[in-house]
Amino acid sequence: MTSIYERYERRSNSLKERFRAKLPQNSEEREVCEPVHQDGRAYLVVRIQQLWGEFCRELIVRSAMGGCLTRNGLILPKVPSVRRVSDINTVIKLKDLAGPGSKWEEPAFAVDQAIRLTVANLHVIDLGLGQVSVVADNIKSIRNYIVHPNRSNKVRYAHTTMELGFRGLPPDELLFQAVPGGETVFENWLSTLTLAAWDAVA
Repeated sequence: MTSIYERYERRSNSLKERFRAKLPQNSEEREVCEPVHQDGRAYLVVRIQQLWGEFCRELIVRSAMGGCLTRNGLILPKVPSVRRVSDINTVIKLKDLAGPGSKWEEPAFAVDQAIRLTVANLHVIDLGLGQVSVVADNIKSIRNYIVHPNRSNKVRYAHTTMELGFRGLPPDELLFQAVPGGETVFENWLSTLTLAAWDAVA
């Protein structure tokens, strides 16, 4: 199980490096590059949600298939109703684990699937993923506003900025705001999700 955590951590760290990418010193180049950097940072919000969802899906799939060693040294047993990965689809009633209806980036969704499968490490998964429900919801709100800026997503985004204490800021400015501890909003998301992933593979 630690291997999926390590992969997630590496990919998460790469997002932090991209987020902190410097602009050119030359003023003309800087003027041209600034909009590109803004678009790139907007993409990182989409990417962080994608990577988190992939981690949660892999966590549940490996837990159901069994044979994995947890961080605390437990070898997980296979779920009795699961002989192959396709059996997981049947149990949780999804045509495709990564297709329509799958919302792995939502902690409650991932935990619900673990409950349906009756995985042996359900309690650990619940404790790990459950601690990031608010962060995951904030990321989803901002991601949806960036990708689909319709009326309902604008309203939800406005609520999110208020909840974060940065009312009305556009996404790019919002991501750079400092939170207690000195991290930016975006870096705090990365840190919080990485810690939750570590806890979820215990």
